Amino acid sequence: MKSGLLASRILAALRFGVIFPVGIVLLRPMPTRWALAAMKRLRLDIRAAWEWERLYWLSRRNLSPRRRYILLRVWAAVTWLGRGLAWGCAMEAAYRVYNLSWYLNELRKHAFLEGEILAVSKIIKREVSFISDNLETASFNNHYAFNVFAMLIAGPINCRGDDDYWVAELQRVLSQQFYPDGSNFEASTAYHQLMIEAIARLVILRPDLRDHVSKSMNLTGAIVFSTKIAPESSLLWQVGDTDGSRVVDDGNTIAQLLQTAELGGSHQKCAASAFFPDFQVSFHEVGELSLALWAPKLGQGGRGGHNHADCLSLTCAMGNRAVIGDPGVPLYALARRQFRSAAVHSVPFPASEEVIKQVGAFQMSDPWPAMLFRSSANEATARCLKSPDHGYERNVVFEPGEGAQIVDRALGSAPHPCPKLAIDPNYKIELIDKVHARIVPRDGKGRSLLIKAVEGITAIDIIDSWYSTAYFQLARSSILRLISNQSRCRWRLEIL
Repeated sequence: MKSGLLASRILAALRFGVIFPVGIVLLRPMPTRWALAAMKRLRLDIRAAWEWERLYWLSRRNLSPRRRYILLRVWAAVTWLGRGLAWGCAMEAAYRVYNLSWYLNELRKHAFLEGEILAVSKIIKREVSFISDNLETASFNNHYAFNVFAMLIAGPINCRGDDDYWVAELQRVLSQQFYPDGSNFEASTAYHQLMIEAIARLVILRPDLRDHVSKSMNLTGAIVFSTKIAPESSLLWQVGDTDGSRVVDDGNTIAQLLQTAELGGSHQKCAASAFFPDFQVSFHEVGELSLALWAPKLGQGGRGGHNHADCLSLTCAMGNRAVIGDPGVPLYALARRQFRSAAVHSVPFPASEEVIKQVGAFQMSDPWPAMLFRSSANEATARCLKSPDHGYERNVVFEPGEGAQIVDRALGSAPHPCPKLAIDPNYKIELIDKVHARIVPRDGKGRSLLIKAVEGITAIDIIDSWYSTAYFQLARSSILRLISNQSRCRWRLEIL
């Protein structure tokens, strides 16, 4: 784990020692287009630099409202429209509209002078003007949804007279952003959480929009999905990109925000088994063991979006503590293709089989079609096919009180499967013999998990790997690999 600590320190030095002075200070007077090009040429992480411009510090309780007001006036004075990285896209301005509006409500509670409230309102109007001139209508992702949210939040401040138009757009984008089962179309659990938070905060700021939100999406399904992927308000299943952003960083959990917004109350205990056919994931609880089989759609009309090669991935947790998971991405600009590939996910594909071709940070081609179906509440099967006679299938049978049995099969001309399990950095692998291994908590707290080869597996080996549990975090971990000599292999997960 020492090398993981070193990597985290290097990332911290990069973030605070390089990205901040270069992206936030030195490039500030430069036209935005040139500043963005410079960051890309230097291979520095633009998204990390953008975080500094989102005004998260407006919610810091260790700074008085007066001090935050002074800092905001300084920030506004040195943030020239069209200069530096702040104006890279309209979504970044939308983040600022949220944080500014949240802060504006606080100023009103503290009975600030009318002139100070007007000064903050003027900054919001500048942000909204930029959004209006740079709407991200071509993105078909959360960017345009954030544009719409910001226009609605600022509506009462701007008095533009186009509120009805943006209410109609709200209804349209919500129906596009969320599947009928309530899950988000981005194939990313982190982005589902981001959108739920954005919606809850929108309704808190604009209670009159509550009914429009409820009528435009399966809100109950969205909240159940949120509860399943983040059962204790922290993201357990990190499938797809792990952006980890907050809309406003004030410490409120999504459950608290939903309750304040009166959008379904707090997270509650859900049924042990849940199936989301549109996202293509099946959740199961076997005692203290929680498992999920994933087959998210790869690509969005030829675009990579925020999804990874998670198709046929099996994730596992014990007591809401991830054991077998997803490696995430530490940076958008660092080894992005490697961290998104099937080679580092808990999937049955051998090294020669990549289910997507990554041709850019957000571009992919030839994604393999995936499907997932359930035979019963205790059995799920997922398939991923390159062609009708070439692909892979994973069948999982969940056995109450015991664990789970997994069968991986190569279909048609596909090479033998090679199941891999990406192990969370808080756990380590101990080989028992050629076909048995334990996954043990490093801190000695909690139970262990037994991996037991049953059929078609000749050996188990361990591969050193990198694992990112959150954006800008990196740790050393391991991948457990099952070596198969047949087109069909069977293995088990059992709690020790």
